[in-house]
Amino acid sequence: MTLATGTKTHPVAVSVDGLRYTPEAEAFDALVTLDTDEGRMRVPGRFAAPLDTSEEEAIAGLKADALRSLDRPCALRSRLRPRVRDTAPEDVLPLHQRIAHFFWNRAA
Repeated sequence: MTLATGTKTHPVAVSVDGLRYTPEAEAFDALVTLDTDEGRMRVPGRFAAPLDTSEEEAIAGLKADALRSLDRPCALRSRLRPRVRDTAPEDVLPLHQRIAHFFWNRAA
């Protein structure tokens, strides 16, 4: 889910989890999942805004903050493990075919 422009791709914000408002900082905080060239990353985001800000505006601000944090080398981030289906070898048969081969081989 990255946007390709020539040979370079730009990270895309995939989801925002744990959206909450921090009154002391007068800001929204959340964990933003980004899809990058290096895989999926989780980055904390903060968007300074009043409490009556719409959810859509807060989410857009959090995504923008998370994307900006990728340019800061010391910014906190974590890499997510690839999903099993993303790393499965291509030569593995689907389950129904494996079951069919199992019963076919037993009859022989």
